[in-house]
Amino acid sequence: MKKIKHLLLLSVSASMLIACGGGKTPSTPESSEPESQVPTVPTVENPTITEVTTFDEPQSLYTEKQKAFLRRSGEELAQMTQAQAAALADGKSNLSSPEPVKLTWENEEQDGLDHYEVSFYSNYDFENPITINAGKEKSANIYNLAPGSYHYQVKGIYEDGSQDESEYFPVELDLNLGDGTYGTIRNWHVDGITNCRDLGGTPLAGGGTFKYGMLYRTSSFADYNMDKKKITAEGIAVVETWGLKTEIELRGGPSGTGGESTFATATTTSEIPGVEYKFCPWAYQNGKNLIYRNLEPLRKVFDVLGDPDNYPCDFHCRIGTDRTGAVALLVNGLLGVSLDDIYKDYMFSNFGNIGKTTYVNQTNEDSTRAYVDALMTWPGEKFHNKVYNFLSTVGVPTEKLDMIIELLTDGDQVTGNDKKVIVVDGNKAESAGAKTTKTDVRGPETYTTLAKNQTATYKFNLKEAVEGKVFVNMKLASGTHSAKLSTIASVKVNGETKALSQDLPIGWQNITGGLGLVGDYWIPVELTSDSFDAGEVTVTVEALTANLLVSQATILPNA
Repeated sequence: MKKIKHLLLLSVSASMLIACGGGKTPSTPESSEPESQVPTVPTVENPTITEVTTFDEPQSLYTEKQKAFLRRSGEELAQMTQAQAAALADGKSNLSSPEPVKLTWENEEQDGLDHYEVSFYSNYDFENPITINAGKEKSANIYNLAPGSYHYQVKGIYEDGSQDESEYFPVELDLNLGDGTYGTIRNWHVDGITNCRDLGGTPLAGGGTFKYGMLYRTSSFADYNMDKKKITAEGIAVVETWGLKTEIELRGGPSGTGGESTFATATTTSEIPGVEYKFCPWAYQNGKNLIYRNLEPLRKVFDVLGDPDNYPCDFHCRIGTDRTGAVALLVNGLLGVSLDDIYKDYMFSNFGNIGKTTYVNQTNEDSTRAYVDALMTWPGEKFHNKVYNFLSTVGVPTEKLDMIIELLTDGDQVTGNDKKVIVVDGNKAESAGAKTTKTDVRGPETYTTLAKNQTATYKFNLKEAVEGKVFVNMKLASGTHSAKLSTIASVKVNGETKALSQDLPIGWQNITGGLGLVGDYWIPVELTSDSFDAGEVTVTVEALTANLLVSQATILPNA
């Protein structure tokens, strides 16, 4: 018997994810509700939809392959070879989606059935459900529900407005790994693209967690891989549930960097309606340190992330692995995510269809291990202090970094980031005509070009005495220079010549030592270490070779 009821439909695809991103951390099961809050389940008289799938235990939102991966420690994953990583997930097919809730049911349908729908109720008055249009099949795979406790009901909707109904059934969803432990990665199913996840949910060194529903990493919404896959209308509907305000585009480096030289003029708007598109293109080439190679777009990315009005925010490159992974590493490190969880986040990209197997300890500078090793050379007691000091040294204002930490932390924030650095743009050159404007999307807006024996002077007004290091962002106008730093530049503080902190050959082999000066790359080079009195301090850099470019100077206090 069909029941005639007034019906207001909120219908979406059965494979769609509609979820609450924020709220409770889904790494542990939800605690039992107090007896006074136990919901009163509505009664359905003579239910016409029967044999609905029921669950006697919590259902994990991870697939079995994802569980096997996440049971490994991050350091164990970091030690894997490419072949060992590929045994867990090889990056050749899309396995990055969460495990769906799989439902089946029986019903003696009448003529005029329009569709079935499944409603999930997560509140206690059984209002405002998440409602999924399941089509005419007597089954549905429902993706992207947030961890938590639900009751669900299946309905058959007829063209005349009548409906069949099932009873209400409970289900608990969580991120259990099947061994008494819980994961922290909140992965998403977004139709048409791959490698999508919310960075939230991870424990932080300060005691809080990375806030859910604020920052997402994905593959590109348009043409993400060699198959030219693109987000579908169904996928767009999923992303719209995130409430995105901003999309950060990392693709579009200059020619010779992955065939994206024309991208800068080809795309100006987001595939997601109403989302502001921020173009921060990173150059990409295997075997080159992406972080050091892209300091100016790095500053642009963190300028966007430091604005509260830009959240929720998504960032991506093409497949959402290398450039996206470098940005994720810096954000995670800044907030206090452990290296274990940083490695897991990076390696989880192998579950996406990224066309390759990536691994932490790759045998070139373009690897997570190389990034971490380079960051470890910066002053700071903890890894998050080192990342903070690196980012501020290369020109990200400390107020932006402090804002990012505040915006993305749920609970207690990391501490110890109170040693502010002083950043001066490279726009004071004693030689006439040395200042120029950089138009390349990867370079600083202004920099100084020095001929041999020309100098650039930077002035600091220190409020208190400081013991610290002087860094200057430098590059050579062209080519690769393998000579020692002492043949390239000298430094004076308040007119007095200072000894160089290191006098190593400048090249990629020394990038992990805080050096590495190669044509077409801006590198923060430590020149000297000194004690600076309060008041005005001048730092003068002299070029000992032709066409030395400098873009900014920094005094970084010692940890």
